Amino acid sequence: MKKLILLLGLFVPAVMCMAQYRTVDSSQRRAPDWIHSLERNYIIMSAEGSSITEAQQNALMLIKERIVSSVAANVKAESELITEEVNYNNNVTVFLEQFRASVTTQSGDVPYLQGISLSLAEDYYWEKLRDRSTGHEKYRYHVKYPFPEIELRKLVSEFQRMQQELTDELNRLIEEVHKVASVEQINNNISELQTLSASFIDMRKEQALNGISRYRELLNSITLHEKASTLGTLRFVLKAGDRILTTAQRPNLRAECARITGTRLEQNEWVISYDTEYCYDDPENHIEVHYRFGTAPIRQRFYFNIHEGLVDIQLREALQFSALEADDQTVYKARLLITLYNKHDSPFVVEHLTIEFDQMPPIRVEDINQRFENSGNHYLVVDIAEPMDKAATSSANHRLPRINGSIHYHEAGKDVRSSYRIYQHAYTTTW
Repeated sequence: MKKLILLLGLFVPAVMCMAQYRTVDSSQRRAPDWIHSLERNYIIMSAEGSSITEAQQNALMLIKERIVSSVAANVKAESELITEEVNYNNNVTVFLEQFRASVTTQSGDVPYLQGISLSLAEDYYWEKLRDRSTGHEKYRYHVKYPFPEIELRKLVSEFQRMQQELTDELNRLIEEVHKVASVEQINNNISELQTLSASFIDMRKEQALNGISRYRELLNSITLHEKASTLGTLRFVLKAGDRILTTAQRPNLRAECARITGTRLEQNEWVISYDTEYCYDDPENHIEVHYRFGTAPIRQRFYFNIHEGLVDIQLREALQFSALEADDQTVYKARLLITLYNKHDSPFVVEHLTIEFDQMPPIRVEDINQRFENSGNHYLVVDIAEPMDKAATSSANHRLPRINGSIHYHEAGKDVRSSYRIYQHAYTTTW
């Protein structure tokens, strides 16, 4: 560093001679002795400009550059004494070159340079120079800036503390790839990693960029999953693998016939309310949910059945009675098989039924409580313990045996009760 200052001191007079500039004005009659000297605990710099202000600013930049160089050199020296591991200290030369290339834009971002000001200079001297042949004028500004060894140590310590904080922040953000719970947190962490990667010049830059890639892969892996939806209410969650993510971003919705009536977030589930008043019975009825988190859009269709939640039962086959206990005139115990057809997928529970033969009191079977799922044929089997007259009830004694009655049921999970009227329906008996 001392050699560099000495060379700079020798270089300035040589340039003055070659350019044939002469001093036409100055801040004092005689130039100070320190201008071309080396003094311990001081930085002595000279810079030129078309005005005094420009020359001052150029001198300030050179002082900052010298301080950066001193800090970087000391950090590197300490690191080489302590460890041989590859870390940011091995790249201080690159850092210095980058700083020199854009010192005016970077100095404001370097915390330990923000307190450097010409107001702290111990002495200064400026001179106005004019080219003897062309008459071109310029200013040269000389600064004697105090920079004691203890101050250098403070800046080295501050630099190392700042770098450690950046490293800790980088490690935290990378570790959170496995923990983030929201899309907003993912985007925030990507933004922070981008800021960090722009400030790193060593292997940490690659680590930050790798972290950004992993977060973006997480965004691109998000899928939508339906959760316990019912007709009129769509519920879905966002998933990345097995992990549920939340987002405050409202989904874009599209429906051909359904009318969207509400969109709300309940904990980690999005709940979409809709009306199917204008929908026909079409297996393609759906609500399309659209998001865009990563580089590819997410489009998911959630289909609905306008008959969902409805129970529509019918009797398509004859009721079948089998005698379990009987004599020549009376059936004391019988078994009844009823084939129920459910038009829709909604589950239902048969509670009780009533059977009405001609010339006999109604027979009521209580506490059946049999549950049936899905659409199609279902078989209800009940035992009848009330005596039945063989002659009056036998299907063989009737040309067209017919029976009346009712089946009482409710939709599973609901308190609404309904009944199916059995009217003049065919039946058979084994007696």
